[in-house]
Amino acid sequence: MAEEHLPQMRRVIGVPQKRDEIVAVLTECYARDLFDLEEYEHRVDLVHAATTLDELEALVSDVPPEVLRAAKTAAPPSASAAEAATITVTHGVQKISDRRLAVGRLALNGQGSVFKLDYRSIGELPAEMAIDLSVSGSVVKIIVPAEVEVSDETENTASVVKCRRGLRFRRTPVKTHLRLTGRIRGSMVKIVTRRSRFR
Repeated sequence: MAEEHLPQMRRVIGVPQKRDEIVAVLTECYARDLFDLEEYEHRVDLVHAATTLDELEALVSDVPPEVLRAAKTAAPPSASAAEAATITVTHGVQKISDRRLAVGRLALNGQGSVFKLDYRSIGELPAEMAIDLSVSGSVVKIIVPAEVEVSDETENTASVVKCRRGLRFRRTPVKTHLRLTGRIRGSMVKIVTRRSRFR
């Protein structure tokens, strides 16, 4: 009897790790205007509802091979579930200031939402980090400590990206480089540098 369930179990194994890969492919499709926002959000919802690898792979079965390759090369080849994360919000507010932010690559997806990401109390951060934005009609506020250098590599349409550095009492060496990538539409992204919180 137990052996009858093995094929199903094999299809379920690896689903959490595969979710981030599928969302990266969908984000690449959205960035290339292969999907509109409604289709993108619908498929991302289906990614999170999927329970088998077959269900996940069906969501990108119509994606051109060159887009699949581009999505795979966009993320570091050694990325694992611990090195990548995805946050998706539609018409909501998401505030995060915990270890979920201490990943090499964070995909941030939202429509009509407010995100507040506070990196000050996390502790040691990776030397290289990236936030891949796919937001529309949203506000994203990112608070980083003085030792984090931020570069904006986003494609934006009718959007504003502001970077404000706080007061620095001494020269702080850069320990982490944070890249903002992806596509933002009709949104505001604000990066604020402040002193780290006391630990």
